Amino acid sequence: MFASAFVRLSSVICCRTALVLLMAGAGLMPSAAVAAEPGSQGRWFAALVNTYNNKSFCIPATLQLLDVAKAVQRDLEAQQKSDQVTAPQAVQILSKLYPCRDTVAAATTTASAVANPAAAGPEAYSITDMEQTIALIRTLGKTKAHENDGVIDQIRQHADLYPPPVFFSLAQLLYRRGEVDDAIFWFNAARLRADYDALRSSNLPAARNGVIAMVRNLPIELRKAQFNDPQKLRTIVAKVIDWDETTPHHYDARWIDFHGVAAASSGAANGGQPVATVTLPPERWDEIARQLREQYRRDLEQSIAMMSNAKK
Repeated sequence: MFASAFVRLSSVICCRTALVLLMAGAGLMPSAAVAAEPGSQGRWFAALVNTYNNKSFCIPATLQLLDVAKAVQRDLEAQQKSDQVTAPQAVQILSKLYPCRDTVAAATTTASAVANPAAAGPEAYSITDMEQTIALIRTLGKTKAHENDGVIDQIRQHADLYPPPVFFSLAQLLYRRGEVDDAIFWFNAARLRADYDALRSSNLPAARNGVIAMVRNLPIELRKAQFNDPQKLRTIVAKVIDWDETTPHHYDARWIDFHGVAAASSGAANGGQPVATVTLPPERWDEIARQLREQYRRDLEQSIAMMSNAKK
């Protein structure tokens, strides 16, 4: 399934009790073989191992991938961790189980970079990282009915992994299918998060233009439909704000420097690095988010009032 390939290593989550079962389907093949096997359910773990082995940890060549998966499971059970394991946790466990003589100190740094790609610096993110997002957007755009419900479920269940352009496309698809309330939810979720990422960008003018372009790209019928029932819209937006407060941002906020108008303004559209590939300092993010949510509520009431007056 496309969504499985799209899930980034920075935030992949798997039940620890299922980890060994997933890997068991791969038999005792070495990591590289499992990673290359199409449709392998253990592919995310194999990819993680292949990416960080001999960098953050050093697994002996004599070990099979299944042995490594079992070792991670035993460590989780010994620590009495929850039934979820994230990629950063897996990297930390593997670095403890299989330390590299010369790179033990690098394990913590790498795990942090996996959890927060922005911390890795501009060189860790490029236009190629947008290719998966663009491919997913195209998949949603080509969806006619329910043939890609698995992809949609993946987005909903792991919304923390996806940048706002995906939500804009999801909203458009849901509207085409007549699921208007859900479309309105994801449209507003996309706007709120896109505005947040724009405010965090050090290239704010271009980022704002990019958000405006994405909003305008959605059907005007959808944008108008949300005002047909103002009270329902208030309820939906309240849910969006609650969702935003409780859903982490496990994607790289610098997507906005490589997307659409922002990319054209910064030079990234021509294949180069954008002018701004950094965000404002992380210590400011919580305050930016809080102020934005308050402003979003105020803007909602103003928009409702304007639409009501226009109908008179």
